[in-house]
Amino acid sequence: MKFLAVFVILCVGCCLAKLDQQQLETFSGTTKACFEELQIPAGWDFPTKAMQDKITTFSDQHIDFIACVGRKYGVLNEEGRYNAQLVKEFFLKSNTFDRQQVEEVVDLCYGEPKGTTLKENVAEATKCFLANKKFKLM
Repeated sequence: MKFLAVFVILCVGCCLAKLDQQQLETFSGTTKACFEELQIPAGWDFPTKAMQDKITTFSDQHIDFIACVGRKYGVLNEEGRYNAQLVKEFFLKSNTFDRQQVEEVVDLCYGEPKGTTLKENVAEATKCFLANKKFKLM
């Protein structure tokens, strides 16, 4: 368990440098909680690879993880609908992302559901975001 906590902290500290300290702490806690909830082994590199734009396909485990993080942040409800305003607020808290770019990609990808089920919506919104964002997460 200690290794998991260290991994998450290192991943967050190294990989999400554009986020501010509060966001890093929140992300670290949320990621750790989702790893535990979903019984994901320490060392799973999906969060880092996704942030580096190195993921193009998503397994059920990836989607479950993304949904878990979204629910814990309060930006995704149980029906699979995102609260686009909260997604925007999350990115804009750090002052390192361009407001117009954030608003454009969030409106495009997190406005109306893209799928019919929670997993479909999470997968489609994530693919849309990664394909259309004009800023780096790392």
